[in-house]
Amino acid sequence: MDMAEKILIVDDDGTVLDVLSRALEHKGFRVTKAMSGREGLDLIKSEHVDVVVTDLRLPDINGLELLKQSKELDSQIEVIILTGFVTDENIKTALLNGAYSFLAKPLESLERLYSEVNQALRKREASLAQEPHFTL
Repeated sequence: MDMAEKILIVDDDGTVLDVLSRALEHKGFRVTKAMSGREGLDLIKSEHVDVVVTDLRLPDINGLELLKQSKELDSQIEVIILTGFVTDENIKTALLNGAYSFLAKPLESLERLYSEVNQALRKREASLAQEPHFTL
């Protein structure tokens, strides 16, 4: 697996952004950070992003809206919801809208996040491999 995968972390808590980005960078990922949903969408539009890790509660658009719009921009992008606001409704809505997984804050361990990101990347790679490729 190419360890240059790009992970976008979207959270309005700077400490969370720093801890998660350092943890994933330590594992060899390239990490981009955004403190709002709109900033995250702008990054998805301007850069290649493989996996998005987003909070639900953001200062502008919420994480569910970010999920929907991310999927519209790139149907193969994988989105992991990481939030302290775990409800059956939030989980159901996120998964119905194509979230890869739903994790509760605080994380039991950074290894859990690393594992989820790796699994999401494998899913993305498999779905990209299924796409028809045309050459002229």
